[in-house]
Amino acid sequence: MFNTEKANSLAREDQQLVQKYQLSHIEDLNLLNDFSIKQQMMRIMAIFLKDCSEFVFGREEESLLPIDEVLIAILHEKVNVLTSYYTPLIEHQVYNNPQFRKNLRKWFNDQGWNFTLQQRDFIKAA
Repeated sequence: MFNTEKANSLAREDQQLVQKYQLSHIEDLNLLNDFSIKQQMMRIMAIFLKDCSEFVFGREEESLLPIDEVLIAILHEKVNVLTSYYTPLIEHQVYNNPQFRKNLRKWFNDQGWNFTLQQRDFIKAA
């Protein structure tokens, strides 16, 4: 949730951010119809709407998030964007470049992970 006035005045992002919400942790949009995912999203959306109405009607004071939480949120969002971009590229390389697949498998093993050619492996690699 951003402070519109501060956003319109082009304040730094850490000064604009009032609260952060993550509706879900899903990577695959096909899971949006899953009952447990819908329930989780509805609970978080209810919290968001309650918080938003309290800010709008002045029942709660706006407070900035600590800078470390803001930076973590910004970095997390950037990682998610890059992950969605790199995942299909990595998957393509794994299936079309045996040397890349071998190196990625070795890297997984070095991390103590199993490489099983599953979508979650490509996401983790991204």
